[in-house]
Amino acid sequence: MATLHAIAVADRLDIIELASRYAFFVDTFQLEPLMKLWVDDDPTFDESRVALGNNTGLDNIRSYFADFVFVQMAKMAHITTNHIVERITDTTARGSCSVLVEGEMRTGETMRAAAYYDDVYHRVGDTWKFKSRVVYPLTTPNLGSLVSEPG
Repeated sequence: MATLHAIAVADRLDIIELASRYAFFVDTFQLEPLMKLWVDDDPTFDESRVALGNNTGLDNIRSYFADFVFVQMAKMAHITTNHIVERITDTTARGSCSVLVEGEMRTGETMRAAAYYDDVYHRVGDTWKFKSRVVYPLTTPNLGSLVSEPG
């Protein structure tokens, strides 16, 4: 039988893996695997603090990535680090991690942002998923023409 400590460590590793999968799927433009990282019940992805809007619900998050991010960006790299996972229960957890994002837009512009994600995770079956992900800038982002809201 697994100890409570071993279960907590496994949960933390699964949540860190979730954050890593998010970065990889965004950077490689993989929409369907990306969408499977979110809960079905009104997830939120909020980038309003970096002037990129707030999206609630799977359809809105899907549209944001498919119709805005993946259309605007040619190349991206999300480097995540400094993971903190806390308040783990059987079904929920909170956490944060830092991210450095660099990218090349289809316009030829480059973008760069240093931020952190404030996350809420929910366990769905035996898998951790994002319930909410809020982006907070750590430095002034250079987002070029991305700052215009998706239409």
